[in-house]
Amino acid sequence: MGFEVVTTKIEVEEKAEEGLQDFELAEHLAKTKNHAYTLPIESGSVLVTADTLVFVNGQPLGKPCDKQQAMHYLKILSGREHRVITALHTQKPPPRNNIPLCCKGLFPYFEQRRDKLLHRLLSTF
Repeated sequence: MGFEVVTTKIEVEEKAEEGLQDFELAEHLAKTKNHAYTLPIESGSVLVTADTLVFVNGQPLGKPCDKQQAMHYLKILSGREHRVITALHTQKPPPRNNIPLCCKGLFPYFEQRRDKLLHRLLSTF
């Protein structure tokens, strides 16, 4: 496509701010990551940060900290619809032009799965 993609990890505390709902929370976390990036952005480059959240019954699941929690999350998702929201935020070189790029939501249905298959899914975790 004619451009180079460079990835980096931006360390931020990803916590749910009180009062923010699904899309607002995803946008807030993507923007927080964007503002936490402190290196200069080269001319002609664009910084893109993102955050994806999974919601069940209006509550974000968060990132699983281990296989046990990941299995718990998969069991929660098994046999039900949930909401997946991804927000992107961009920044160009100075003057720091911050632009919310997009925020999209999906409502996938995770089929009912047996524990044996869920353990197989987690084998790469």
